[in-house]
Amino acid sequence: MIASVYRTIIDLDYHARFSKQANSKVNKNTENALAEIEILKIIECKKEPVIDVAIHEALVSLRINEKLYRHFFCIPNLLEDMVRGHLIPEGLSKFSDIKEIKTTSEGYDIFLKAAINTINLKFNTVISKKRLTSADIWVATDKLDQHSTLFRHTGGAHIAAIFNNQFSIFAEDVSRHYAIDKVIGLALQKKLDITQAMLLTSCRQTASTISKAIHTKIPIVVSTSAVSSLAIENAKKIWYYSNWLCQAT
Repeated sequence: MIASVYRTIIDLDYHARFSKQANSKVNKNTENALAEIEILKIIECKKEPVIDVAIHEALVSLRINEKLYRHFFCIPNLLEDMVRGHLIPEGLSKFSDIKEIKTTSEGYDIFLKAAINTINLKFNTVISKKRLTSADIWVATDKLDQHSTLFRHTGGAHIAAIFNNQFSIFAEDVSRHYAIDKVIGLALQKKLDITQAMLLTSCRQTASTISKAIHTKIPIVVSTSAVSSLAIENAKKIWYYSNWLCQAT
């Protein structure tokens, strides 16, 4: 049997053409997330131009108190939630100190403006008696798969979720960091108690992502991907009562 060769070549003239038909298949948390592109599909030395669906990635600029803070390359949805879920774990603001977040756009350019009371937060040790069973984790990972809408359509998205016995929320993004920022921001906006919840992700957990859970006092993190040594080391310094950073396989 001869193996098939599948290669995709993107025609940049079609990059970021918004796909209304494709986006109609996703839920409100994945709105504006898909774009149509023309690709050259090559299978067994035969080529054929086809229209495919890709993640809609955009450049988003964030200004804090009128000063440029940084640029994000992300799916252009849940942007205000992403900002909340980014600023708080970074120690730049408490939820109550975020005065407003506004989104504007000019053509393909997207701009966010945040007005905050800037502070330098100090993060305390996370102390929680929250416990989950193995069965709880397997149920949660099944739900994570069910809500991985963008990954099923494109293979190009990460998903993050926050669970406890009362609620479950999900967010997807092309960036693992921003998927986590979005789901944290959603939870905070809904005033959910994330200090008694689990963060579950499809992405690898490294020091930069585990810090988001540590700084928002989420006591348990589960990943269906790999975990780095520094993520484990940092988690051990902060989490008491033997709470978990674990990999579900």
